Amino acid sequence: MISEKSQSAPIHSFNLGCRVAVSSAIDWFFENVDEGIILEDDCLPNQSFFRFCQEMLQKYRDDERIMQISGSNLLGQKTFNASYYFSKLNDIWGWATWRSAWSRFDINMKSFPLFKEQRQIENYFEDKEVLKWLMSYFQESFDGLGSVWTSQWSYAICSQNGLTIVPTVNLVSNIGFGMSNSTHGGGDNWNLYADTETYEMSEIIHPSFVLPDKEADLLRFETIRKTDPRLFLTRRIRSGIKAVMKKFIPRRYHRAM
Repeated sequence: MISEKSQSAPIHSFNLGCRVAVSSAIDWFFENVDEGIILEDDCLPNQSFFRFCQEMLQKYRDDERIMQISGSNLLGQKTFNASYYFSKLNDIWGWATWRSAWSRFDINMKSFPLFKEQRQIENYFEDKEVLKWLMSYFQESFDGLGSVWTSQWSYAICSQNGLTIVPTVNLVSNIGFGMSNSTHGGGDNWNLYADTETYEMSEIIHPSFVLPDKEADLLRFETIRKTDPRLFLTRRIRSGIKAVMKKFIPRRYHRAM
């Protein structure tokens, strides 16, 4: 029974933001289960996604090298010899992990100053553009700027030399891209993701080695380069500066620019 007092009492609510709301929800999730699947809003998985996550959760349950199972493959055309590969990059539209891996997540990134001082990112990524891009997000999150939780999770994986399992076909589509009222990804640059199809996986073939696929990671980064504003805007600015400089510098020096 609801009393008159409780009926008339005001209800106070406020928006925690993605940073706290999502990460605290995942904290609660792993307080109650040892492993599980997490779906972002606007994400539509196919049937293979659940079977894939279930098999990967079981197979790599005791392998501390693996920290995430992704449902997304955003590479485009690339031939693989197995049903999935290992990556140092992670997407979170639809994914799975274990309580033990999530325990590495620290929303405050307390170890980041030492990580930065010792330049540990260079032990994880060889490509300078990739590592600079990631470090910009790590620094931003450590400074308390923005409302994301994903940078802290990427940092957890990176700082533990972790790997992500990525299917060789896309298993999750995101139907929220390209909308003017999208929380994230509302700009035209995100339209590359808007029409991403999913494909069913009939058989799961395991790779022979647990090693990151460097070629696949660089190919994935090419798409990120086209969609992330801090990358493609920087490229546009550099191109503009070069165009102006070429007007005043002799042609014989253009190749060196």
